[in-house]
Amino acid sequence: MAPESFGRFFLRGDGGRLRGQQWGTGLGTAIVFLHGGGQNRHAWAEPARSLAARGFTTLTVDQRGHGASDRTRESRYTHEDMADDVVRVCAALPRPPVLVGSSMGGIVSLIAEGERGPGICQGIVLVDVAPQVNLDGLSRVHAFFGRSAPGFVSAEEAHAVLSEYAVHRKPSLRSTIRNLEMGPDGRWYWHWDPLFAATVGDFHDQSRMTAALSAVTVPVLMLRGERSDIVPASTLDELPRINPNITVAEVAGAGHMITAEHNGVFAAALESFVVSLASNTGRPSSNLRNTHEPLRRRDVPRHAQPRRDSGDPSRGQGDL
Repeated sequence: MAPESFGRFFLRGDGGRLRGQQWGTGLGTAIVFLHGGGQNRHAWAEPARSLAARGFTTLTVDQRGHGASDRTRESRYTHEDMADDVVRVCAALPRPPVLVGSSMGGIVSLIAEGERGPGICQGIVLVDVAPQVNLDGLSRVHAFFGRSAPGFVSAEEAHAVLSEYAVHRKPSLRSTIRNLEMGPDGRWYWHWDPLFAATVGDFHDQSRMTAALSAVTVPVLMLRGERSDIVPASTLDELPRINPNITVAEVAGAGHMITAEHNGVFAAALESFVVSLASNTGRPSSNLRNTHEPLRRRDVPRHAQPRRDSGDPSRGQGDL
């Protein structure tokens, strides 16, 4: 039986209110999901539900300027601002959680623990994000945000732009519409502050991310999409040299948006990692140790197999 949503919550800070949702009421370490740029908490709905059904407490957060969280008056969308928000969320929990960050969410997770820690969290899962970056792929993301910032004349125009960007998973028009809202000017916008797009170009700071990762003392799991155009394949060898506490693995057939494309594999890998933290091993099960052998659906327990159509309104949405 799928778990009921335990409830929505919000935290107030200098960037306004952060809104989120909690799934399950399990004991032990909570899992906090932080989405990528241009997404919202609904991007994590499927893994949050499936892991809550396994007895975990999961929390999905709309980062500032995204989803239902407030837009900041001064367009404060820097690393420092968002890392402050992560620290605030973690401090509101009874014990340090596991942080799961996709792209932008992974960047601010690293900065929060690497620069504000230790002790902000018990572990970090990086979802297709690393200090090393493929510049061509990053330019494609920047182009998507640039085309999105002025808004769209119609939902069909937004859908065409998104379909061109989401090369590994073509979104439906219905899911696109669920991610749009009409502005006061009558144009259609994604559920994030258009002013956020102005900060995207400066968000990936390789030297800062490398320093933050090297300073992290908690276990880290990095999952790379096998077909990712953002994280180079060489990262699998480079990251363990930066931090010996990191485990890296690839998800077979996945691009940058791993959870939208292969949620079952992702959920199983995440569960293995969190269980290993609870058992104080600090390492996932053997099939997740540093390896170039991609994780595939056959490696996934039956309980973690994804549904064909989750109805998740955010599937296919852009991501940084």
